Amino acid sequence: MLDELRTEIDRLDEQLLLLLSKRMEVARRIGEAKARGEAPLRDEAREAVVRGKWLESAARLGVPASLAEGLLSLVLRESIRSQLRPPRESIAVVGSGRMAAALLSVLGSSAVSTDFFGEPGLKPCDAFSSSEYIIIATRPSVLGSAAFRESLRCASGKVVSDVFSAKGSAFKELESLSQSVGFNYVSLHPLFSGAVDPWEEVMVVVPSATSGDALGRVVRLWEGLGFRVVTSDADYHDRAMAVAQVIHHLYLAALMRALERASRELGVDYTRFVTHSLKSTLAVAERIMRQPEVVREIQSTNRYAAIARRLGVEAMKEAAEELGGAS
Repeated sequence: MLDELRTEIDRLDEQLLLLLSKRMEVARRIGEAKARGEAPLRDEAREAVVRGKWLESAARLGVPASLAEGLLSLVLRESIRSQLRPPRESIAVVGSGRMAAALLSVLGSSAVSTDFFGEPGLKPCDAFSSSEYIIIATRPSVLGSAAFRESLRCASGKVVSDVFSAKGSAFKELESLSQSVGFNYVSLHPLFSGAVDPWEEVMVVVPSATSGDALGRVVRLWEGLGFRVVTSDADYHDRAMAVAQVIHHLYLAALMRALERASRELGVDYTRFVTHSLKSTLAVAERIMRQPEVVREIQSTNRYAAIARRLGVEAMKEAAEELGGAS
């Protein structure tokens, strides 16, 4: 009896895999149709419809909703991967840090790496001259480098992006340079770092006065790589990041200090009693706090950071009073 049931399971598994194979082939053909019509890679409205149908069918067939959700997420992710469109243009990524490495891993063979510091294998001007799209993945302080500004003259007629976390004065300076040198400037803010799965990530695109037709090219490139693209003007971006990034980093930094100080004062080793939720939070905090220069840069270059910190501290005091009193 047991052997017969296992044989039936094997047969059903084969059918499941056959159906998945057929679905992936149809998804690939859909990707080709999207590419011919220059349609976006991601269609979130369609994904919502598919998700609704899956959950409806799962309820009717007695399949747990969590299982259906998990399977569908995997299926959709692989479907998108089968439709990815490698960049057609040649790309130069400037920088040698985590963000530069993350971008190079996503862009693959379409990109070359260069830098203004150390001993780059490819000099910046040579990289710019041979590339159609240039991504500045360094810290904003590079704008003070005479070598950087001089090499940008080799970017005339090209598309240039930065990935600075705060736009502000850096955005205005690059916009001014784009007007004087003659390149199309489209600012970016990748909302990720390290290893990247485009399915789960957002690329913020910030147009400038010189973006022109390059804006559409840049949006299509990142959508074609599987990212969800959010378009914003520079000021709105900085206000939004003051809320989503400045306050977030402030609280994480405060949490790490509070845990250490409270442990000393109360004479305990809290690490032996870490809850699941705190463990997840600490993993994020430790990853971010390993980049103190990046955190300080975000806090110092976002012109709305002081407002965000003030509101964050006020909210913390209010929460402390509501949860247990000010004493």
